[in-house]
Amino acid sequence: YKAQKNEEEDCFFSDIIEDNECSLASSVERVERIIITKTLQKEGGNISKSARRLNMSRANLYKKCKKLQIK
Repeated sequence: YKAQKNEEEDCFFSDIIEDNECSLASSVERVERIIITKTLQKEGGNISKSARRLNMSRANLYKKCKKLQIK
C-alpha cells in the first residue's frame, strides 16, 4: 500500500506521527481530545450543543470527557 502525500494532514498530525510511543489507539485518543476540547470551547462549554455538533449523545460525550480527562 502506498499512502498519498497530504501536506495539510502531515502538518496537523506531525507531533502524533513523530511520537516514538505512538500507537493507533493513543493517536485516536489525542485527536479525539483535541476535537472535543475545541468543540467545547467553541460552544462555550455547553455539553448539549457540543454533543449535537459532534453528532453524539450527551451521555456519550460525558463518558468521552471522563475517559479523556477533559474537564
